[in-house]
Amino acid sequence: MKRSDSRNLRAFDGGAEKKDEVGFLTGSFNRMIGRIDELVNSVQRSEIMRKEAEYLMLQAQIKPHFLYNTLETIRMLAHSNGDAPVSELTNNLARFVRYSLSRQNDTATIADELEHIRSYLSVHQTRFGDRMKFEIEAEEGVGSQRCPRFILQPLVENSIEHGISKIRRIGLIRIRCYRAEDRYTVITISDSGPGKMHRN
Repeated sequence: MKRSDSRNLRAFDGGAEKKDEVGFLTGSFNRMIGRIDELVNSVQRSEIMRKEAEYLMLQAQIKPHFLYNTLETIRMLAHSNGDAPVSELTNNLARFVRYSLSRQNDTATIADELEHIRSYLSVHQTRFGDRMKFEIEAEEGVGSQRCPRFILQPLVENSIEHGISKIRRIGLIRIRCYRAEDRYTVITISDSGPGKMHRN
């Protein structure tokens, strides 16, 4: 029993089968050793999980930073080579990614949301070329109003997927923000997809 410590948790081999006091003490000792061994293993597993969680958190911090720097490097290389379209595309993509990955509140100002959507639409505009145009209009004073983050992106995605991508002519996406009856902030998203002007 004296040999048992935190580095050598082994049950005592002899005496447990006896029915006297020695057997009782040996059985109790072995059960205690088993319980301590379980606790030690549990603590070790918890420590390993904690280390893994810290590593994953570190990865989450590094990856966005690495991505931002890489996109900025691409933008600078394109700019130095006189490739304005690639430089502008990379800049818009970097702004979009930075907003998407930033850890902020669940809400944002309408102005921030519109700027995010402007970057998003600019990236798609590079894809569609002259086939896609967009307009963003915001009445004075509505930009400071708060709304859920990313509330506009799914609707704009819908306009692109089911509207602009379905036509061969020039397509238009229009976003308007204004006050109604001095009580409500209204945001409309419309596109010139198939059929009449579709509004979300």
